[in-house]
Amino acid sequence: MVRIIKRYASRKLYSTEESRYVSLEELADWIRDGEEVRVLDKQSRKNVLAVARP
Repeated sequence: MVRIIKRYASRKLYSTEESRYVSLEELADWIRDGEEVRVLDKQSRKNVLAVARP
């Protein structure tokens, strides 16, 4: 299952699965644990994490 995280203009990260804001540290932990994560910009709906990861 892919975790969908919405990134708002205020740079807050919102987990749609858990219906709550998450920290950057939590996001990093999920990635380190091998979970598939998509961070979508709220306005453009582009995967902004793909820019940061090769």
